Amino acid sequence: MKVADFIRKYSLDDLIKLASEECNSDISNFLFFILDDNKQVKKEYKKFYNMLKELEPDKDIKGRITVDPFLSEITGTKNSKNERLEFLSWEEVLALEINCEDRSYLELLQIADGLLFFMTMHERAFDRETKHRIEYEEKVKQSLVPQITSAREKFLYFLRNILDFSVLLLIPLVFTFLIITAAYKKFFAVLIETDLHSLLIKAAIILVFLLSFTILKILSVKLDSYLDREFKRKFRQNIEQYLKEHPEASSFLNAKRIESFDYVLELE
Repeated sequence: MKVADFIRKYSLDDLIKLASEECNSDISNFLFFILDDNKQVKKEYKKFYNMLKELEPDKDIKGRITVDPFLSEITGTKNSKNERLEFLSWEEVLALEINCEDRSYLELLQIADGLLFFMTMHERAFDRETKHRIEYEEKVKQSLVPQITSAREKFLYFLRNILDFSVLLLIPLVFTFLIITAAYKKFFAVLIETDLHSLLIKAAIILVFLLSFTILKILSVKLDSYLDREFKRKFRQNIEQYLKEHPEASSFLNAKRIESFDYVLELE
């Protein structure tokens, strides 16, 4: 089913009513972007939804919206423009396919809620002028995100991933080692004996494990902290340089803090 067909087939009020009847109660236990505190559809969403019904789908785009099969949440889109769902025009979104088969009314309401959340640029754009402005601002912010280009940076990020993986892998590796080596009677005997010699061996094994875990964890945290500081420093420098060349961008760019669809960063 195309998004346009979905919107024309289901009204928001009907979906809320049918979902409530289906759940045998109201839907106050569920959080929806489109509902106000009284569990009524917000006026701006109702107006926006009705406006979408009047638009014609763009025939030049192909693709589908991906929906989580278990949570019925929209996770993104795969389309011929290779563009994020937020940055597609409303007519382009209407032309995309969406799987609504064998879903409950509550799930359909969740899909409609998520769809409108993305189409309104995370509840920030209910008209075309605002949408185009936010698209421009978001793409500027994305263009300023530091890229990993140097061999040194790539190595440090690779090392960070190795350290993180090593910390997670260390505990199951130790248990696997103990299980395998316990198959040898001598080693197993040492493990259960309580004389001074065997106690020292066990203490040494535990000490090596704890030291290895601690060292790897400290290195991982320190490297992660360093990479985070460097990322923010470069991000801040990119913003400052862009503001020198485009001072009008100060209305949405700040060298101390940046907010985007994907992150909120304190750059100081």
